[in-house]
Amino acid sequence: FILTAQSLGADAVGINCGTGAKEMREVLGKMIPFAKVPLFAKPNAGMPRYENGKTVYDVDADGFAEEMEKIAALGVGILGGCCGTDPEYIEKTVARTKTYPVKTFFENVDAVCSYSHIVRFGEKTPLIIGERVNPTNKPLLKQAIVDDDYDYILSMCVSQIEKGADLLDVNLGMAGIDEGEKLKNAVQFIQGVADVPLVIDTAKKNALDSAVRVTNGVCVINSVNGEEKVMERVFPVAKKYGSYIVALCMDERGIPENVETRIEIACRILEEGKKYGIGKDRFLFDPLTMAVSVNSQNGLMVMETLDRLQNELGVKTTLGLSNISFGLPNRAKINGTFLSMLAERKVTSAIVDPSLERVTDGAAEKLLLGLDPSCAAYIALNSVQGKKQETVSSRDIKTCIVRGLSEEAATAVKEKATKDNYNAVIDEDIIAGLNDLGKLYEEGKAFLPQLIAGAEAAKLALDYVKKTFMAGKEGDAKATIILATVKGDVHDIGKNIVKAVTSNYGYRIVDLGKDVSTEEVLAAVEKYKADAVGLSALMTTTIDNMTDTVRAVKARYPSLPVMVGGAVVTAGYADSVGAIYSKDARHNVKILEKLFSNR
Repeated sequence: FILTAQSLGADAVGINCGTGAKEMREVLGKMIPFAKVPLFAKPNAGMPRYENGKTVYDVDADGFAEEMEKIAALGVGILGGCCGTDPEYIEKTVARTKTYPVKTFFENVDAVCSYSHIVRFGEKTPLIIGERVNPTNKPLLKQAIVDDDYDYILSMCVSQIEKGADLLDVNLGMAGIDEGEKLKNAVQFIQGVADVPLVIDTAKKNALDSAVRVTNGVCVINSVNGEEKVMERVFPVAKKYGSYIVALCMDERGIPENVETRIEIACRILEEGKKYGIGKDRFLFDPLTMAVSVNSQNGLMVMETLDRLQNELGVKTTLGLSNISFGLPNRAKINGTFLSMLAERKVTSAIVDPSLERVTDGAAEKLLLGLDPSCAAYIALNSVQGKKQETVSSRDIKTCIVRGLSEEAATAVKEKATKDNYNAVIDEDIIAGLNDLGKLYEEGKAFLPQLIAGAEAAKLALDYVKKTFMAGKEGDAKATIILATVKGDVHDIGKNIVKAVTSNYGYRIVDLGKDVSTEEVLAAVEKYKADAVGLSALMTTTIDNMTDTVRAVKARYPSLPVMVGGAVVTAGYADSVGAIYSKDARHNVKILEKLFSNR
């Protein structure tokens, strides 16, 4: 109660009535370690009893004043009397306590709470924030959200608590629902049983307002970033209810590619927070975890950013760590090793599946420390395909592409391609190699780094053929495709893979990048006379922007195919907006080949 009341802005907190001074002193002793504001005590004259038709109390004025002196000695600064007391009780209390100094409680009380349970930051590292209540890639949870099946959502929460979650992240962000109403209802339902503090995870203002309003205790808001309009949306709510805030080290420009910019953004968020009266103790900074399969230095960048956040800025930290292993085999081994490394660095909290076990794996450590640049060593140890590399000629174009050997692919194509057979080389070697790699990827026998490397090897081979034998013929692409990550979304791994793979199949790709507005997409369709549009969204918070863009494109160009994909996108969603669902890069090629096979 005292944590909650202080967070809501109470200037003093205490107890009146209910008990005598002796019993009240015991309760006040439990409140003091969490008090940031003055405490008051207004007990009865002992415990009441009924005698001869009237209520009487068992402590006289001297006994009352004696107990109140013990309360004053604790530092409680506001004293009074309730039932059974009279002016004599107060006069004697003043006489015994007036020389006691009033204690000012401004210790570092750093904790969140539910209605009945307190979690103090720093009591263990890291605190585990259960991540499972998030509809991304969880069809059963998505259906439960649609059906208002809060029992199912609660079961996920209880399971995480049983596995050791200290807090629970609650994210119901998906298309086609009233997120504000459903998130509010879910929070009320969950906290009726689950007694751990909650992390309210939404980017919609109405959902944030309604969910935090009904959250018991002191919660965490997930999240804010350095974009001005986001801070203007989140900070007033956090200040009103005294919530803690997850702060992402990014802004409207996206996720920075270096540590320095992430620290600069963190400083800017802290400065803006001061304007709302939000101190740095209320923030948990997330350095942002990106996949090592895309950039081998991403693990090191996260850890360096964490160190600087904690040591230079003196702030608490958190991160969703599972993205580090995206596109790689045996992800639990990488994630568990990463969790162990983060624990050594004293990260404050981690947003993770509570069932994840901490492990220490040498190959995973090298991967995370940037010592396995192409992830080849890790993949070789953790996949059947990696352990069974058949011995074939390095001059075989298809094999070079499957293995992602760019230089070897270029050499092989130079040796094989002539002005008489270059079309066959494109179809039977380069495209066939991509197809073989795509099948291995679909079967889980090849992984993201291999897919990217294979696409690059194919591109190098194809570029040689085009430059040498197809000069002046580059205008005969099968079709022109606009690709974009939608407005508000700064993740483009998936889109970039689609671009790399699809371009090798003879399609002209116009990549608009990430955080692309509807107007920019429409302008590009007109400018480049596009034959199809591909849109990507990874975040639940940007699915509405995708919907707006799809509808705008279809309204202006009714017959233009629009493909949608990304972690939060489903076939059902695509159907609902009149788009074509593209599961991944390989699937995207199949769609295009079907659409434009006659060209």
